[in-house]
Amino acid sequence: MVVTAPVTLVTGAAVAGGAAAYGLTKLLTSGAYDKGKQEEIKQKLKDQFKELEVEEQKTSLTDENKNSFFSFLKKPLKLDLITAEQAQELMILVENGHMTLEEAYGLLDGIFQEIVDTK
Repeated sequence: MVVTAPVTLVTGAAVAGGAAAYGLTKLLTSGAYDKGKQEEIKQKLKDQFKELEVEEQKTSLTDENKNSFFSFLKKPLKLDLITAEQAQELMILVENGHMTLEEAYGLLDGIFQEIVDTK
């Protein structure tokens, strides 16, 4: 009987340890799966939100606003502050709703400030 107690104790500990390891593994893998699923859902929501923003920007952009911006671009072009390609890219970004007029004007302002600061 002296031998029976340690064998039972070791066997019981091994079974308990195995069950604990199995439970911990399930918990960790389940949590990782849930976290991955949450990240996927977050990304989809961000993408949908961005699409809505683009559509909203397209509808809020009037012909008058576009024409004013395009006219504004003529002066920096004449002064060689921006290239024709840069102006064209800005116009496309604004027209497609990927950049707001405020962002475009802000970008140009940053370019102008950079030029003034270097002179």
